[in-house]
Amino acid sequence: MKNNPADTAKIRAAIYKSGLSQAQLARKIGLSDVAIHRYMTGLRKPHHENLAKLAQALRVDVRDLKTDD
Repeated sequence: MKNNPADTAKIRAAIYKSGLSQAQLARKIGLSDVAIHRYMTGLRKPHHENLAKLAQALRVDVRDLKTDD
């Protein structure tokens, strides 16, 4: 069982596709741009709550940001 199913590559791709900068996305969901950078580079993975915020801001289903089981 995986503790955190967030997929770094999928998060990064969704952010690029959105056209938002890291700073814009961070402001939109109430996080720092450093946190967004860490999610994009795999240094950290977002907790479920922040993963849901990312999905909403990026207009994707939260399942689209998770690893394939």
